[in-house]
Amino acid sequence: MTNIVWAGNEIWLVPDLKWGSGWEYIPEMRIRDSGLYYLQNYLGINQQFDKSWEGNLYYALKFQQNGSIWPSSHLGIVDLIYKNSWMKNRFRLEQDFTKNLLKYRDAMQFKWANWSIGDEMFFNTNSGYVDEGRSTITYAYKFNKTAEGTAGFLLRRQKSSINADWTWTQVANLGIKLNI
Repeated sequence: MTNIVWAGNEIWLVPDLKWGSGWEYIPEMRIRDSGLYYLQNYLGINQQFDKSWEGNLYYALKFQQNGSIWPSSHLGIVDLIYKNSWMKNRFRLEQDFTKNLLKYRDAMQFKWANWSIGDEMFFNTNSGYVDEGRSTITYAYKFNKTAEGTAGFLLRRQKSSINADWTWTQVANLGIKLNI
């Protein structure tokens, strides 16, 4: 499966390559008018426990452009996901070994017909506060068995310290998912 999303002045390209018994490679790329500025490569394994529960264990190498340099980060990621016909909840622990930073992320999504509403919070365990949140509303239309179009809105909230004010970003997005 491949997701291609146009969001504001960015394009996100996220192919999901699976093989064997649950192995997965996900190169997530983000492109702005100046070119590629973000690349995160996930390599890991997915395990389906039953029809509602699954788990992921990933190593990720992340590069994010900062001026003319591309600093890298090494991440360890553990996901536990619960889903049913009308909701999905992903619990994630994300350890950045380069910065010695542990974050807990909780992403909840509710579905109704072609609509979904979601919210994700990022809890910085080192500092002891929520430093980011993302709220989404999305409409999805399935064209056929292999293609689905999406239109949505993302409201992102970030803060740099516990006493800082929230910085708000609003982004409309259009996407296509190709199951090839």
